[in-house]
Amino acid sequence: MAQDLYQTPARKLDKFIFDTLQPDGTFLRQAGQAIDTICEFLKRNCFVDCPPPRIKVLKVVKGGSLGKGTSLKGGSDADLVVFLSCFKGYEDQETNRAGIIKEIRRMLEKCQKQEHFEVIIETSRWPNPRVLSFQMHSKTLNESIDFDVLPAYNALSAGTKPHPLVYADLIHSYSRGGEFSTCFTELQRDFVVDRRTKVKSLIRLVKHWYKQYVRPYKEYLGEKKGESLPPKYALELLSVYAWERGSRDRAFDMAEGFRTVLELIRQYEQLCVYWTINYDFEDELLAGFLQYQLKKARPIILDPADPTGIVGEGSRWDLMAREAERCCRQQCCVDFYGVPVKPWDVSPEQTPKGSRGFEIHTGAQERLVSAPQPEPVYTCSCNQAMAIQQPEEQPSLCTREQDTVPLREGDTQAGPSSSTQPLLFVSLPLPVMALYETPSEELDTFISKDLQPNRDFKAQISTAIHTIFVFLTQNCFRNSYSAMRVLKVVKAGSSGKGTALKDVSDVDLVVFVSSVKDFQALKGERKKIIAEIQTKLEECKDSLGEDLELSIKATKWENPRVLTFTLTSMSMGEHIDFDVLPAFDALGQLYSGYTPDPAVYVRLIESSPEGSEFSPCFTELQRNFIMALPTKLKSLIRLVKHWYKQFVLPHKRNLRPGESLPPQYALELLSVYAWEKGGRGTAFNMAEGFRTVLELVRQHTRLCVYWTINYNFENETLRWYLNYQLCKARPIILDPAEPTGIVGQGCRWDLVAKEAERCCRQPCCRKRNGFAVQPWDVPPEQMRMAEEAAVVLQSGTTDEEYPITENRMFTQAAEEESYCTLL
Repeated sequence: MAQDLYQTPARKLDKFIFDTLQPDGTFLRQAGQAIDTICEFLKRNCFVDCPPPRIKVLKVVKGGSLGKGTSLKGGSDADLVVFLSCFKGYEDQETNRAGIIKEIRRMLEKCQKQEHFEVIIETSRWPNPRVLSFQMHSKTLNESIDFDVLPAYNALSAGTKPHPLVYADLIHSYSRGGEFSTCFTELQRDFVVDRRTKVKSLIRLVKHWYKQYVRPYKEYLGEKKGESLPPKYALELLSVYAWERGSRDRAFDMAEGFRTVLELIRQYEQLCVYWTINYDFEDELLAGFLQYQLKKARPIILDPADPTGIVGEGSRWDLMAREAERCCRQQCCVDFYGVPVKPWDVSPEQTPKGSRGFEIHTGAQERLVSAPQPEPVYTCSCNQAMAIQQPEEQPSLCTREQDTVPLREGDTQAGPSSSTQPLLFVSLPLPVMALYETPSEELDTFISKDLQPNRDFKAQISTAIHTIFVFLTQNCFRNSYSAMRVLKVVKAGSSGKGTALKDVSDVDLVVFVSSVKDFQALKGERKKIIAEIQTKLEECKDSLGEDLELSIKATKWENPRVLTFTLTSMSMGEHIDFDVLPAFDALGQLYSGYTPDPAVYVRLIESSPEGSEFSPCFTELQRNFIMALPTKLKSLIRLVKHWYKQFVLPHKRNLRPGESLPPQYALELLSVYAWEKGGRGTAFNMAEGFRTVLELVRQHTRLCVYWTINYNFENETLRWYLNYQLCKARPIILDPAEPTGIVGQGCRWDLVAKEAERCCRQPCCRKRNGFAVQPWDVPPEQMRMAEEAAVVLQSGTTDEEYPITENRMFTQAAEEESYCTLL
């Protein structure tokens, strides 16, 4: 069997993987049930009889090859990372994990017979072990599964890209590369899970090659202290890198992919590979640390989830390269005519070229090099120094697949290459992230895969909203001596309009109160209403149940317009942020074909609003304007919002006191305007639509955009007021729901335009032949026509979320409490 791969013709590698390496569906189902059994056991039984304070299992994350979908036939393993409430930081994980592992072992031994499975637990020789390893046998499984259970600190917020502070804390806490990588198991798993099926098949093939042909080289390691072979995880990352740089085709040639990975291994002395999908160079501390990491001796493969982990650092790459050299001469790397299969053109150390794949920034210019230090030290903007210490003797458990040779007591692994490594302050270009790496032809796939919320997440949001909705409608003003009663509650935010981004857990709820009879009354009673809701929320905390914890955010505003609080699930370790906004029911009951009476807007104008402070009163109109749009236009809006969050918001660092960036709502309206004037189809080209929005942003000094779907020039007062608004300084984007709101007025549009300019040069705005995608012919300044007809849009969407009411609203994204635009 050891020769099967080397005797397999290159053209038959796909069949070899399917027949020999791919686990069958029955086993995968059985293995999934076994893993679920262990997970449920850990959640249900662990620490239940421990003395106070009670330790809670926040969540159990499945990792390893079974969690990633890259397991081999006959080689099943799973990592179960147990996130615990008792760990408040990385240091807690290091100091308390021995007792935690001891308790998990005790409960496994006590309960295994009751759960109808048998476990054989491996005894650790480390005084402070990081992992509990055991093998599980089940009546339904025809083979055993190897498990590693690892306690971990829950460092990540649910469903979001890690905040730079998460990695700053990590850098300050660690003493050995990859020491706390278990905290980032979800990111490691998702990095592989999200790959195409055929890329996972390539990973299986490379892992099989490692298991059959590289592991025997362990006999050459001898008795040298700390020597080990590179972990399989390194080859897994190299496989992903090879595909990203060399193919990106979902139907690539398997022999070419395999040959490329082997070629990268042979060039291990030049390898420098990393990703900016979870961390990047924008944060000063991270930039300095990453530059330090990338200055180390090759090979360098940074863990995409954990920048402290150089995967395979200090390992015997030369032995693996020797076997890669031999493999290149076998039948699996030779074509039908006996000619060696050509690898893809993939550089082992990629320099920034704006090409497809992830950019390597090792050539960035340094701004300052200090005098040599006794130990490498990084200094962040707050002048906190962090010494990088030598690692201790215990092996790193980045993932189960690292498969390192354990070190003996007193041994050390390779640390920083020099104790006199200089202090580095770097000025690096902004990193290229997933959107900027995506070819323009694949933007639709990018939106569907990376931006579109899944049904499970929608269900979680709906359940949380239902809990708060019931409180607001049934409990909020009960037994209150005031005349306040809730007329209706409107679910707000992008989730209500059908433009929510994947795993963005924030919700706005607009509460229409009976005691408010006009706009001025809302201005006078808003503070009182918010205080009443807050009091009732604090009184009813316990009624939410043991699993839900509610925390209210203090406001700095003397007359607040919003109540902000967080609802946290203790069992799931996840939270949802809520904003509750009081409103006056200015529109009454809406119906099909409803058009507001002009008198509503006249009263609004006469109330002399500050900006558009009464925008929540027009929530339903804002909802209707977006909900009526075609599904693909909403996808464009998602793409533009993602670009704003990932690439525009970092420009906040360039703002002076009192300045703000334009809100996302402005770009949402520009997306609609671009489509109305240039696309008008349900199957438009996504890259062209995106490019048009960017072009409008670049011409912000000429922008004048408005709609007459809810208000127009027929009423004399409205005509005068609209002409007054449209004569103001550009850019002008009038809120289609209410004319007092010029969206983004007085904001730093120049910073957004600067990023739009940069985006236009990325692969997402270029064709495969290198030419720029052309925008639609859309003028930035709309002609003013008093007789302009209202645009009637037909809705092609349905609301599958919890039906609080038919009303929706935008969420806030402004610097101050100006609710003219809420997204």
